[in-house]
Amino acid sequence: MHGRLQSLTDELDALMATSEALRSVDALALPALVAPVLDEVVALVGGGGPQHRRADLAGRRLTDLRGACLRGASLLGADLRGADLREADLLGADLRGSDLRGADLSTALFVTPRQVASATGDGTTRLPGRLGGAPQWWA
Repeated sequence: MHGRLQSLTDELDALMATSEALRSVDALALPALVAPVLDEVVALVGGGGPQHRRADLAGRRLTDLRGACLRGASLLGADLRGADLREADLLGADLRGSDLRGADLSTALFVTPRQVASATGDGTTRLPGRLGGAPQWWA
């Protein structure tokens, strides 16, 4: 898997090496290039939880999401207080306005700083270490 990821990284780097190369990139084709590898990563380290790919979960109260597929899901304003999101696939999930206080995202997959910054959390929210900590405005 490490070799496949490195090969994909090299291919993407080559596509962005120059402004000319970048202009020739078919942005609509990129997901098809990357998705199979990301799916394989999820199968190896996560998965097995609830399937909510591209689901509309806006405003819902959710707690047991360990290993869940939330890829592309709308979690706008969702109440995720204390939720277990370990190994959950959050690629493209919309967390704007979600309440993550006390939630555990410590091993969540594909969570980004932008997703976290758009939600509400606190000192008890557990985030992946690679994010470098919680947003400053979280209490």
